[in-house]
Amino acid sequence: MSKDLYNKEFYNKTSAQTSAREIIPIIIEFINPTSVVDVGCGAGEFLMEFSERGVLDILGIDGTWANKETLKIPKENFLAFDLQQEIKLNRKFDLAISTEVAEHLPESTADIFIKSLTSLADTVAFSAAIPLQGGVHHVNEQWPQYWADKFKEYGFVAMDLIRPRIWNIESVQLWYKQNLIIYIKEENKLASSVLSGMQRKSNEVLPLVHPELFNFYARFYRKMMAFIPPPIKWILKKFIKNI
Repeated sequence: MSKDLYNKEFYNKTSAQTSAREIIPIIIEFINPTSVVDVGCGAGEFLMEFSERGVLDILGIDGTWANKETLKIPKENFLAFDLQQEIKLNRKFDLAISTEVAEHLPESTADIFIKSLTSLADTVAFSAAIPLQGGVHHVNEQWPQYWADKFKEYGFVAMDLIRPRIWNIESVQLWYKQNLIIYIKEENKLASSVLSGMQRKSNEVLPLVHPELFNFYARFYRKMMAFIPPPIKWILKKFIKNI
């Protein structure tokens, strides 16, 4: 993790503010938290949106390299911490969120990261990049079932409550539409009430690829193939088919 990689330009390009405006009201519908911690908060757009909707007990956690000048939350509500280490706070929150962060951490620290999230709250809103999604310093891209299995080890059940609601909203960035899952501790009262209204109660999470991402790679593939000689094109097609 490096300050050179995650600089002001990076956060300007990946601003989550417009996405947060659409996503936070839906989360509040289900959870209605009074306290929220964002692990890997970046500039804190999600927390800012929560605070504007009356959630004042907020905490953003991100790497020691984070630029506090880009924060959209008060500096006193930010904790600099190495996310590859276990987070131990002397309190719990109603909700923990971590969006598009886990793929930036080495796979060797994945279990520690999920342990940290599940220790901070009984409800976690979580998204992480799928394989071949692409991005800056993505070192552990995984299908959502990989993460669901890790949450399950701590008694958390996956609930695909958000993706269907935001799938076709243009102003939401595609990675949230594609990857955002709610995990709730199964013994929690909220989990019981939500699960009772769900037909599918397994811990399986569909490995969806959003059309925006599919179209991006499809266009790239067509452009690339247009410049390749037929013999090499034939070999490439056979290779891709056998992957």
